[in-house]
Amino acid sequence: MNKRLGALDAAFSQLNIETDTRSGQGAKARKKLDEPSVLKQRNSLADEVAGGRVKSASQRYVLPSQCRMWRRHNRIYGLLTAENCRELIEDIRGKAAQQTPAIARPLKEDPDGFEYEIIAGARRHFAVNYLREKEGMTDLFYFIEVKRMSDAEAFLISDAENRGRKDISDFERALDYASALEEFYGGNAKRMSDKIGMPRSSLRHYLNLANLPGEVVEAFSAPTDISLRNASKIIPVLNDETKRDPVLEKAIQLRAAQKRAQELGQARAYEASQVIGELLAAGDAPKRKKVGKNTISTIESDRGAKLFEL
Repeated sequence: MNKRLGALDAAFSQLNIETDTRSGQGAKARKKLDEPSVLKQRNSLADEVAGGRVKSASQRYVLPSQCRMWRRHNRIYGLLTAENCRELIEDIRGKAAQQTPAIARPLKEDPDGFEYEIIAGARRHFAVNYLREKEGMTDLFYFIEVKRMSDAEAFLISDAENRGRKDISDFERALDYASALEEFYGGNAKRMSDKIGMPRSSLRHYLNLANLPGEVVEAFSAPTDISLRNASKIIPVLNDETKRDPVLEKAIQLRAAQKRAQELGQARAYEASQVIGELLAAGDAPKRKKVGKNTISTIESDRGAKLFEL
């Protein structure tokens, strides 16, 4: 009983009710305790403690359906699959529990009925939800740590949580940085790099990646295939006005091929390295130039030297 009450008191402290009578706030706190909404919260916490679903004042086990992803979550949730989350799914299945809590913040009167917003932990959410729905592990809950934070603080926490992870793609991180630059730092890259502790040169590479033309992004089978290394090869070509159009035309062709392959049930028509190779080749391809009525065209090298005429 004492253990149960101790956990309840710790959890109840999250309701931020002041009980210090010496400060003159005790009466207000007792009045708050009489309000149905607070009692409802306390009863709910009591039920969770009794069921072992509250681990500490800030950590608890919840249903995945109680949570939504934060609008700025730096993973593309729709691209998560049982295959790319396989290692995590196997780990949680083997231990019958999620070991590391996701980071969440509480929601109040959410119009869609969600109770928590996930700041970091999309793959864990997917894995737990998959095991519950596809493998019948209905006694498995989503482990979260609840914190109150602003959007700017949430971005920093999310970035710190995922900075060293290899399972988040360069492209996802690039999109996150590009939107954060405008939303939280007024477009000032220096201020942002100082705040997140990243060299400006590294941040610039991510921002360049985020600004790739849509045609190029869609030439890959999935945007998560695009790496900083890929971007560093293709961006100089796109910045060359004489090469940009043929590269974009090739990108559109590759996009169509990738789409056809996926419609046939294949993962992709071209690997990421092949996409880059095709785009670079398109930028370096000889150019056709009309030279007169009696000559159809002249084939020139990339440097303008005439190779032969048609």
